[in-house]
Amino acid sequence: MQRARLQRLIDAYGADPARWPAAERDAAKRLLAETPAMSARLEDAARLDRALDDFNPAVPKAAQARLRQGWANLPPQETAAVAIAGAGLPRLARMLPRAVMLAAASVAGIVIGHSGIDGPVTAIARIDVVTLISGPESILLMEE
Repeated sequence: MQRARLQRLIDAYGADPARWPAAERDAAKRLLAETPAMSARLEDAARLDRALDDFNPAVPKAAQARLRQGWANLPPQETAAVAIAGAGLPRLARMLPRAVMLAAASVAGIVIGHSGIDGPVTAIARIDVVTLISGPESILLMEE
């Protein structure tokens, strides 16, 4: 284990090794014993742990009652299994709506490309622009 990882463990879980992940606990204890500089970091975390453990703000009984009443009146919540039901779907099933939209856009592009839209429609568009700019007499010049 490296010092940076031990520091992250202390910052995240506090000074009590019992709170650290079991897989890293022994290695962290060994590094802590070998590194006196980390002891100061551990002592700072222990002070913070004690301060948080001792924190017990006075909460009025009426506020506690309102909170309990609010919890009781909450609508039923989805369970975690229902909320992430879509996560178990195969990847192809999750991508299917996007694939359908991509296929539809591709078909539309092919249809438009083969419809000859650049022929007569372009000439009509030019005539409309000329009509807007100069008037109906210029259409006759374009058509001749």
